[in-house]
Amino acid sequence: MKAFIIAGVSSGTGKTSISIGITKALTDYGYNVQTFKVGPDYLDPTWLKAASKRDCYNLDTFMTDEEYVKSLFYKKTQNCDISIIEGVMGLYDGADSKSIYGSTAHMAKLLNLPVILVVDAGGLSNSIAAIVKGFIELENISIIGIIANFCGSEYHAQLLDEALKHYNLPPLIGYLKKNQLPELPERYLGIYAFHLNSENSFILNQLGDIIKQNIDLNKLLNLLNDFHFNKKTNFNNKNIAIHIKNKLQLSIAYDDAFYFYYPDNLYYLKELGFQIKEFSPLKNQEIPKDTNFLYIGGGYPEQYAKQLEENHLSKKSIYEYYKNNGYIYAECGGLMYLSQYLEISNNKYKMIGIFEFSTTMLEKRKVLGYRIIKLKENCFLGNKGMELRGHEFHYSEIINPDENCIYEVYNRKKDYIYNEGYKKNHVIASYIHLHFYSNESCFKNFINKNQEVNYEKPKHL
Repeated sequence: MKAFIIAGVSSGTGKTSISIGITKALTDYGYNVQTFKVGPDYLDPTWLKAASKRDCYNLDTFMTDEEYVKSLFYKKTQNCDISIIEGVMGLYDGADSKSIYGSTAHMAKLLNLPVILVVDAGGLSNSIAAIVKGFIELENISIIGIIANFCGSEYHAQLLDEALKHYNLPPLIGYLKKNQLPELPERYLGIYAFHLNSENSFILNQLGDIIKQNIDLNKLLNLLNDFHFNKKTNFNNKNIAIHIKNKLQLSIAYDDAFYFYYPDNLYYLKELGFQIKEFSPLKNQEIPKDTNFLYIGGGYPEQYAKQLEENHLSKKSIYEYYKNNGYIYAECGGLMYLSQYLEISNNKYKMIGIFEFSTTMLEKRKVLGYRIIKLKENCFLGNKGMELRGHEFHYSEIINPDENCIYEVYNRKKDYIYNEGYKKNHVIASYIHLHFYSNESCFKNFINKNQEVNYEKPKHL
């Protein structure tokens, strides 16, 4: 197997479009490509998944840990030809300014992978050599090839190539002219998820074709041949697998309004013994019968507020499930859906109404950052004092929250910032997207309370 990381000198270099395009081109050529995304992003992975026709997994050393990341990577690359990891921000941009922790460079060192560096070449000639040399030597990262984006002409790209050769630096494997790549449709949380726009299939094909014409993929693959990648087989075992007498049914809201779910979070729940069924509030579907646990993830409920308001069958079935002591876990968009009203530009849309508070959309981003939560009481997530990690990113806020909070919330520096995690009966709702693998005891309280269980020998991911 060949494996490499696509990183940028900074955000805005075009690494996302190039990562998607290279994935699509190699898939078109018949390679089995497995993709990953550094960090907590939900949106880029939808494009990488479409390009490779395989789930894209997040690699995040803060929300999980290094051993988990290595285990996930080695496991998911067992049956592929090529593995591509899209980086986050610039190559060295991570958790703080004094280390590479949490950065794409950290991931390259952790997994011992080579890097293809995407450089914004606008206005550069010989200076590209200084940039590339600095990026290599800062932390001795194995950069093996350069892609120049925003070039002015073929002659401009030739100058860049000559400069790299003159200073004995990694070769230019391709270039793209300014505005040559189609723009990926965006909105405030990032690019549109692939499935939300019928034109995205056309854009995906465009990206693949442009890469085929402008990036020397054979040269890229030959460079990877020179990099000796040691594929490990000793997967990190996780003590989550259990044997239960009867399978429990987990129902998840999944449609264009609610689709922010980490694939390995769902895998974790399957390993716990849940059978997963999907239903759509946008299609006015009732929750599946015999639901033991309901999970409503994040997404864009504000884009479909009127439709969600009018879909009374879905709202009624969820509210009745709650009134019958059903277990519900909701994140971000799911929290908004469980509130009284969703306010958008002075318009109020009636939501399910489990909680007394309402939410309102803001013109500017409310918050962005990693989070550590500590449970203040026993609940279905775990016992008092248990810690979990996740990420928070939203443009809405709660109006007059007056509910029981069971999370103490800390930032990535472990500074206390506020209480959150709203609990009512067997319902927990939060703006924080948790990664369940951040604590292997997550949800075991629920399993132990609702099923007779026997813990098996731990299985790998």
